[in-house]
Amino acid sequence: MYGFGRRNTPEAFRQSCDRFFYLENLQETTAAEEGDKSTAATAATAPPVRKTITEALRQLLNKAVKDCIDDATGWAFVGHIGTYLRQTQPDFDTRSFGYDKLSSLLKALGGLQFRHDDASRMYCRRIPYSDLLKLLSNDAMPKFRNKDGWAKIHALETYLASRWSYQEYGFASFTALLETIHNAEIRNDSVRLMQTANSLETGE
Repeated sequence: MYGFGRRNTPEAFRQSCDRFFYLENLQETTAAEEGDKSTAATAATAPPVRKTITEALRQLLNKAVKDCIDDATGWAFVGHIGTYLRQTQPDFDTRSFGYDKLSSLLKALGGLQFRHDDASRMYCRRIPYSDLLKLLSNDAMPKFRNKDGWAKIHALETYLASRWSYQEYGFASFTALLETIHNAEIRNDSVRLMQTANSLETGE
């Protein structure tokens, strides 16, 4: 059963539908696709949807990616993620969060890698832990370390926060992640990476 209504539609009704569509989102799409001035004017009177990823949305998307991973390849087909989200939340619509496509929303989530197959289908997966460490060593550290090789932990954490979250890898803090790197030396609020035979060694 398909349902239609405004954003103040009771949740019980929305969840009882196989799919629920917000009229506000449909108005915006119609105005954009048809160029109808009256429809566009109506949509324009509504406040614009701000691009935002709440903690609840972040958890939902991360669970969707995890549950849609193909065990054989380690990648999740974005089309399957979309189906999963609609089955989990009938009123799920990326436009409600300011994004026109699921792929755009997933890219904004951070912490994911993307690829396309020969048929141009998109897949994603959480960035492998080893790649995260390379990102720290080859990208973040050179930007913030001083002449002695020390970088402020908070600066590194802030810089990397838009790309991935240490909590998603089971760490209670960013410092806890750094402590798993054997060649990382931590002093008060700073860290430096000592040169070893392998540029990065972890306790995993």
